[in-house]
Amino acid sequence: MATPLLVRQHNQDSVLEVPTIGHQAPNDDAAADAAGPGPVVQIPQRFAGCWAGEVSESDLTRVRMITTPMIGAWLTKQYRVCFVQEPAGLRATLVDSNVAPHEAVLQSKSVMTPVFASEGAIALSGDLRLVERSSADVLARSAEMTDVVDERVQLNGSLDYSGVMRVRGVVKGYYNGRAWFLAAWTSDFQRQSSP
Repeated sequence: MATPLLVRQHNQDSVLEVPTIGHQAPNDDAAADAAGPGPVVQIPQRFAGCWAGEVSESDLTRVRMITTPMIGAWLTKQYRVCFVQEPAGLRATLVDSNVAPHEAVLQSKSVMTPVFASEGAIALSGDLRLVERSSADVLARSAEMTDVVDERVQLNGSLDYSGVMRVRGVVKGYYNGRAWFLAAWTSDFQRQSSP
């Protein structure tokens, strides 16, 4: 990741420039590597600090299944986004998401990238990959077969008067490479006192 640059806009507010990364379809690692950094997103100073939020099943506002298998349960997602002020200027120290521990999940990996920012709003794009024990049948479980779940998420956050970031998320899920579900959720992200 390129080092963010501190710049001044016409209104003299500090912003953080973070390169964006083009969004690829799941299982397209070669194309993602070739794409490289895209345009720069300027993060306003008022977003400086760390923000944390959690998305559980009760935060879902919509779920639509595209194909089988049916979703057994929504795994709680945990998000943490940090933009930290240092002597040299603002620096993005962490943009991360994860999934709550679950017995079926063998591995999880996620990335999040800022794609848009304005004075009171920010948008992030992310990918989460889960490798799970296969739920197909008893024989598959005994053979340690796995299924892969990819989730592409778009987060849109806006700061309210109390300093809370109200976040809306839209998720498109893939099951072993096939479009699987669409979901939407809302959650409040709280500013944390330290990174």
